[in-house]
Amino acid sequence: MQKITSLSALTGIGGILAHGCFDVLHIGHIRHLEAARALCLTGPLTVTLTADAFIRKGVGRPIFSAADRAHCLAALECVDHVAICDESTGLSAIEAIRPVWYVKGKEYEHAGGISAMEREAVQLYGGQMAYTDRWSSSTSILERLGV
Repeated sequence: MQKITSLSALTGIGGILAHGCFDVLHIGHIRHLEAARALCLTGPLTVTLTADAFIRKGVGRPIFSAADRAHCLAALECVDHVAICDESTGLSAIEAIRPVWYVKGKEYEHAGGISAMEREAVQLYGGQMAYTDRWSSSTSILERLGV
């Protein structure tokens, strides 16, 4: 199987799932994914991306298209599969993949709304949540650059 694939090709794959925008790939993303990979060395690490149409991070975002973001993530050794989700949440990815671990940044640990719905979905399918430390965000990096 190619690293970049469709969500339907990953149905029931389990393992570890990380979902998000991953725009302007940086060291915080890499550390997040390495921490995710360390949770389960025997299962695949799948990264699903929010499609461009659903990203609401500000004018001109995402900086990189979903296809470009997928290509960057697929180049990482710790990532086994990458797919693009055509919705604003990770719910369809959770339902399809049924991960053993669903990994988000620490800033989402006590969040409500979509994050709470994703937590409930993971638990419904027998998975667990894991939160990695927050190192930085693409938005804060772009703000520092004046973009």
